[in-house]
Amino acid sequence: PKAAPATPAPKSSGTLSIFGKTAPKKKAAPVDTPVPKGSGTLSLFGGPKKATVKKAAPAAKKVSPVAKKAAVKKAVKKAAKKAAAPAGVPVLSRWKQNADGSVTGFISKSPNFRDNTKITTSPIKGKGAAGSVVQTGSGSKYYLN
Repeated sequence: PKAAPATPAPKSSGTLSIFGKTAPKKKAAPVDTPVPKGSGTLSLFGGPKKATVKKAAPAAKKVSPVAKKAAVKKAVKKAAKKAAAPAGVPVLSRWKQNADGSVTGFISKSPNFRDNTKITTSPIKGKGAAGSVVQTGSGSKYYLN
């Protein structure tokens, strides 16, 4: 007597049913979901955000050699003017001369005041001019920047 071939046991899906039957496994069909174009920005205060277009930078203007020389001279003159404060003389920047002859401005390089402190001097002798050293009636000197 020959033994009957063993039939393999049905494969279990791993799903347990409380009703006695196992549910057939369904294969998920691939779904094409549309991908929205844009940055994915969500606006809380209105409609979709509009894309901004950046403009190209304008082409550099050509400058003649004469204009370059003039610009360089002006820059050198301005730098020399700023660097002309004598040693030990406090500098007044953004200054104005008041009606009484005193000068109000922001002081720097002074042993008596912090830099960029706004002060008003006593009246000066004569009229103040940018790039000059002025002296007050009491003898204090200031460079007017």
